[in-house]
Amino acid sequence: GDTDAFIVSFDSIGTRVWGTYLGGIGKDSATACRADGNNGLIVVGTSSSPQLFSDSMPPIDPYTGGTDAFIARIDSAGHPTWSTWFGGIMDDHGTSVMVDSSGIWVSGYTASTDGIATPGAFQDSLRGAEDACVLKLDAVGVRQWSSYFGGNNTDHAVEITTVGNAAFITGWTTSDSLVAATDTLSHQLHRGGMEDALIARVDSAGAVRWATYLGDPLDDRAVGIARDKSGYINVIGTTLADSLMATPEAFQMSRSDSTDLFITRLDTLGARAWGTYFGSDNADAAMAIAVFDTSVVYFAGRTCSTNGIALHGVSMDHQGGGSDAII
Repeated sequence: GDTDAFIVSFDSIGTRVWGTYLGGIGKDSATACRADGNNGLIVVGTSSSPQLFSDSMPPIDPYTGGTDAFIARIDSAGHPTWSTWFGGIMDDHGTSVMVDSSGIWVSGYTASTDGIATPGAFQDSLRGAEDACVLKLDAVGVRQWSSYFGGNNTDHAVEITTVGNAAFITGWTTSDSLVAATDTLSHQLHRGGMEDALIARVDSAGAVRWATYLGDPLDDRAVGIARDKSGYINVIGTTLADSLMATPEAFQMSRSDSTDLFITRLDTLGARAWGTYFGSDNADAAMAIAVFDTSVVYFAGRTCSTNGIALHGVSMDHQGGGSDAII
């Protein structure tokens, strides 16, 4: 088709084991994948192709038209074992996936007024131009529940992680009143300005337990979220905020110039533990965050800054030119 998703497996020394296309006659893109603990991968993406796989493997839930989110399981040899669609009459996007012992969690955003919320959902209807959405599947791809989460304008959930029996989503919003007045422990109860970062906790039944904004009158977008072994939630994003992203004695107390990265840590009740800027003399943007088997946070992004990025005698201590990656 126009564009296809692809999945490639490499061994531990970088040799390709297998690779496959994933797509139909339309535009298809994979946005996230996660090991499922059973020698397979759960792949999430967005597609305008009515059929991703052959007639011999019909999807669990059907394609509904336009652009739909898809979720598929790929086995250890690169072959699909099941797939399903998620969407309504308008455009729907799958953005991230997490797998735990309770099933498969998927985040996304949608403009559809139908096909999204299951009976008894936390939010059963679209409230703005686009709403965030969260979907829970069992291990074989059958939908358990799904819900909207949004307000009067535009809301995007771009990444999801899990702690215990709960999920945490992050993204950005231009909507007011997403944070309940009862969320007294949440870091920021009111939207700061144009676009704010958004973090929310979703329980095992799909109800939002708390939410918090993070931002000032300018644009702030979260792009990644990861939990650490102590249960804290670590969020990364890109910001134009002048000072609200840093806590006292942070690594970097204020925005340097243009856009900077921000990294913040929240507890499981939504209170901020710490926050810092990271950036220098030109535009810097966040891309991803990860925590492995320690409490050290790793993050990546891109930078146009010519100084102030490289620290502690690393192998590449100067800008290569134009826009560089940050690790």
